[in-house]
Amino acid sequence: MEHKQLKALVTQIKSNHYIDQYIKKDMVNYGVSANEYMILELLFHRGKQPIQKIGEHVYLTSGTMTYIIDQLVKKGYVMRIRCEDDQRIRYVSLSQQGKELIEQSFPLHTQAIEVLFSPFSSDELDQWIYLQKKIGVFAQDLLDKRGENE
Repeated sequence: MEHKQLKALVTQIKSNHYIDQYIKKDMVNYGVSANEYMILELLFHRGKQPIQKIGEHVYLTSGTMTYIIDQLVKKGYVMRIRCEDDQRIRYVSLSQQGKELIEQSFPLHTQAIEVLFSPFSSDELDQWIYLQKKIGVFAQDLLDKRGENE
């Protein structure tokens, strides 16, 4: 009996590992960790964000978020801003130095990503994105159902 599902899972895990390693290696070229770069990139594209929202987007725990943001503040790449309406909420925003880092590095980072996905034709890439979303949404639904039953 063939176990295509197991083979699919092992292939996905291995691919994700190598993709993750490739991207992390590119991100450290800019003098920041991969997690730091992901936060800077998010702030660059979405503007200032509440700390909690950043963690949701980059899949980091609140403790990890606090540490990484502290590091980015020390490096001068971000600033913490108090919410005027609710003093409990803190926003994080790019500093001028952070904007300059992302503006200089993002085109190079984009090129590295283009190289990574260069084996795909445009149609294959569309199909890959579709299939990744499909399994991701299905897995999330399964997790949500398990959470309801526990």
